[in-house]
Amino acid sequence: MDGLEQPPAADATMGEAIAAANLIVGGSPIRRCPSGSGTYARIMDGISVIMSERTDRRIEDGRVVARHQEDWLQAFGRSSGWKYQRDDGDSGFASLYAIVHRYAVDPERETRQVTRLLAAACSMANGDLHRKNIGLLHASPNDSFSVKLAPAYDFSSQCGVDSAGDELKIDIGGMRRAWDVDEARWRALADRCRLNPEHVLDTVRETARDAPAALAAARDECRERDEYRDPDIVDKRIEATIAAARRYARTMGGRRTRKTTRPAQRARRDDQDQQR
Repeated sequence: MDGLEQPPAADATMGEAIAAANLIVGGSPIRRCPSGSGTYARIMDGISVIMSERTDRRIEDGRVVARHQEDWLQAFGRSSGWKYQRDDGDSGFASLYAIVHRYAVDPERETRQVTRLLAAACSMANGDLHRKNIGLLHASPNDSFSVKLAPAYDFSSQCGVDSAGDELKIDIGGMRRAWDVDEARWRALADRCRLNPEHVLDTVRETARDAPAALAAARDECRERDEYRDPDIVDKRIEATIAAARRYARTMGGRRTRKTTRPAQRARRDDQDQQR
């Protein structure tokens, strides 16, 4: 890591605690869980833990009722060998868009939700967005055409972790580096997935524009609510994530994408830009 000590386990997953619990980006599925408890970092008996409410359960008349949920890999009907992108006929995100287009209650809305999820992943450099980390909820267990995108889980930022970088597990428009997914790459994704490119770009720009402020609001709430063994390391990673989101907002606002560098270097450069 660039100038940072290796953080404790829960501190290392602070991106999930922020994103899955609080982040609201243009109506994206990265939000607080329905009951309001969401995801938290806690220290229990000296051990750092992440607690997250299950979104495939709900309380009805004092009873816990299961909601059918499957991940993208299960819905795709593939084995675990397809968790990450492959070189042998892998259609990438096209299969996910195809599933929501065919089976969602509201295909147009869920298509936007998928796009928002991908745009947030680029803003925050979520290098762990693979087929097991995208869920699909069924409103009715007996109705195949009742699918909606589940609230995001295992959604974390790689900013400040030199070993992870901004490498995506599945490419967007042929690009695997999150911060280099620019307008041309989103148009390529739209073409491959048979989507309206202007609708895709409008959603991506909205998400990228709103991400820095949403992250800053999440940071302020998490500082008061969460517990970390090393708050300084967590703060550095949060600030690096916000700086990266600002940079991606500029990229999608029409500014030329800069040369790709390591996440910590990017964060330092953005801090310098803000001071000028």
